[in-house]
Amino acid sequence: MSMSEDERRAREAIKPYIAMILGALASQPQLPVFSQAGINPDAARRFAEALITGQPAVDLATDSIIDVMAITGRPDRCQERLAELAAAGVTSPVIFLPPQLNFAQSARDVVTQLFPHFL
Repeated sequence: MSMSEDERRAREAIKPYIAMILGALASQPQLPVFSQAGINPDAARRFAEALITGQPAVDLATDSIIDVMAITGRPDRCQERLAELAAAGVTSPVIFLPPQLNFAQSARDVVTQLFPHFL
């Protein structure tokens, strides 16, 4: 999850994290996340190759991949996405915050801006 009043900033902040995850999972291209995000085996391989060099393939983390793998955007948009997951039957979402964000502030934002809508 990456929440910011600046939608683009929120999306850019999550890209390295998504690129690392996809690089780490690339040896298992049969995982549903790849097909759901429209990532073919060649693209999965490129995520892995980039991760091996120490530079996750941030440029390959497109908006459509972000939409499948993360909740990003303004607080109201994040609320909507969490509500969609709850309506689909998700009862215990796990929230990871991008490591490059100010963790304390991000955690406060989640607690104050999202939790009241779901607890």
